[in-house]
Amino acid sequence: MFSFEGRLRRREYWPRSILAHIAIYAIVFGLPRWNDPLTVLLVPALVLSLWVAYAASVTRWRDTGNSLWWLVPLLFAQLIGLIIIGVWPSDDKELRASTRRATRNP
Repeated sequence: MFSFEGRLRRREYWPRSILAHIAIYAIVFGLPRWNDPLTVLLVPALVLSLWVAYAASVTRWRDTGNSLWWLVPLLFAQLIGLIIIGVWPSDDKELRASTRRATRNP
């Protein structure tokens, strides 16, 4: 599960990949502000989930007979996307407006 070596068939890849990505997105979207003490506990879980997802992708990619160099841009783009989604500040002005609309229209 954590190894980048060996082979990974489709039957083994899909459950591992789906569960890892669900964990990644749950952690990223569930993260409180970065200065919250709970974040200290969630960051290692995020790193572990990313490791499992990348290990599954690398071993599956190798099993298909393709060069791992093709996988590097895909993994890099995914990591950058997760960082942007998880770190980018919310638009407080839009949040206040949507809260006001929700309280006016019960």
